[in-house]
Amino acid sequence: MIAVGSSAHKLLKTADIGALMHPPEAAPRRGSNQRGRYQMRSYQTAKLAVTTWIYGLARRWADRGVTANLLDPGIVKGQMGELYEGPALMGVLMSHVIPFFAVAGMQRGSAQYVRLAADPALAGVSGTYFVSGQEKQQGSSPLSLDPAVQKRIDDAAEAWAAPFLHGR
Repeated sequence: MIAVGSSAHKLLKTADIGALMHPPEAAPRRGSNQRGRYQMRSYQTAKLAVTTWIYGLARRWADRGVTANLLDPGIVKGQMGELYEGPALMGVLMSHVIPFFAVAGMQRGSAQYVRLAADPALAGVSGTYFVSGQEKQQGSSPLSLDPAVQKRIDDAAEAWAAPFLHGR
């Protein structure tokens, strides 16, 4: 299994798992600064959750011959900046300026996934964080490696999925 990671998760100092699993349904009207901050924090928290989840899968599947890794492909051309709801200047930076200088094309971004999935040298590699296709020992945040945070995220994900898994 290969999941999409992001270095954005490293910007979090704490994890509000409750907010991730139960976002406010009728949030009061927010200004663009608040919407942008909420959107970015939600993205960071989601990427933290994916990161810890993959580490948990790698541990649970270690003796089954199944691997689970994360790939942070860097910034890959897409629509993310165009969907940003924050201040207009930040939206222009995210959708036009940063992509012009720092974005990988979709083909280069997807080639990283193909390599992780098909390279025989990586067949036994699991629980590893890759950045732009290269293994990074320090690629993940300390928060994502915290066993208590990992457990809270695993518990929240299992509670969310339980009705779907048990036919309720």
